[in-house]
Amino acid sequence: MAAETRPLRVLGVSASPLLSGAERVLLRCARLGGRSQEARWTIASPPGPFADAVTAEGIDHLPLPDLKLGQGRRAAAGARLAGNNLRAAITLRRLVSRFDVVVVNSVMALPAARLGIPRDVPVVWLVHDVITRPDLRRVVQVSKPGVTLAVGVSNAAADLPARLGMETSVVRNGVHSPAAPCRPQTDPPIVGLNAMLTPWKGQKEFLEAMGLVESPVEIELLGGTFPKDVDYERQLRELAGEPRLAGRVRFLGHLDDPIEAMRRWSVAVSASIEPEAGPLAVLEAMSIGLPVVVTNHGGAPEMAGKVGLLASPGDATSMAEAIEQLLRDPDEREDRGRRGRDLIASHHDLDRASDRFAALLGQVVAGR
Repeated sequence: MAAETRPLRVLGVSASPLLSGAERVLLRCARLGGRSQEARWTIASPPGPFADAVTAEGIDHLPLPDLKLGQGRRAAAGARLAGNNLRAAITLRRLVSRFDVVVVNSVMALPAARLGIPRDVPVVWLVHDVITRPDLRRVVQVSKPGVTLAVGVSNAAADLPARLGMETSVVRNGVHSPAAPCRPQTDPPIVGLNAMLTPWKGQKEFLEAMGLVESPVEIELLGGTFPKDVDYERQLRELAGEPRLAGRVRFLGHLDDPIEAMRRWSVAVSASIEPEAGPLAVLEAMSIGLPVVVTNHGGAPEMAGKVGLLASPGDATSMAEAIEQLLRDPDEREDRGRRGRDLIASHHDLDRASDRFAALLGQVVAGR
């Protein structure tokens, strides 16, 4: 009788206590790996909403210090971060002998992994960012010797590690497919944006664009607010109260099932003014047949460029023109929505993406 193969033991490491797109991807990897019984995951992260979601899924969780740069004076925040990295490295060194492979889920967790994980333990960096900031590039450069494989969620995300000479692969983000189709409200139609309310996601620019749209339309902003961005939310609400937008903008906040709210929309917009690697909200919109308008940088054009419309980042006029084009042509909306669903089924199915990532983890371990 052949010996039974035990599940791969995987330690996921996340820098942030918050639950946003990158953390959702890691949680999905852990959930699907555990259900297939091919891997047993444990996730280490700071206490907070992400940790709560991990334990709610029945996945083992271990606490780490917060590895994001905190608020306050930069020097003091930097000193706290350095101390937290050292404490996290000590924790990881104690834990790592129990695991076959470590998955680092963010740039800011790389230094702790570099310090705490021995070189004989394979480390896979799941790259969720298009890294343009010089300070983050330096973090990656210093951490490079500790990374066995960098896995980008798009070609745009994989670009920097590849140029730095890292072993690199691409596993594009995925969503559930097929999904129940959208049921747009038609009188008046709704144009919506699904993202945390934070400046780089471009809600301000989106509202400015909607102020230029002539077609009758309602506007919805879907997403919660980080504590550091309460002033930004206040600015958005003030902008929404201006005469050109007054009475037409709804702030939905965080919803446990955002896709159900999006099914009422006629157009979904991703307005990020900094490049995103592979925004899940765009994939989720396409999965239900929503036509999308995305800013033309990062991984969004890779995902939606063939079926969506592209707008110049930070350009309200460009975005307004793309939105207006879709609002004025129901047949085009239907056609682009249908092709978006087909693209999700063929290139962004969650089960296939998870299987591909799990196979890479197995290959990395076998290669050691």
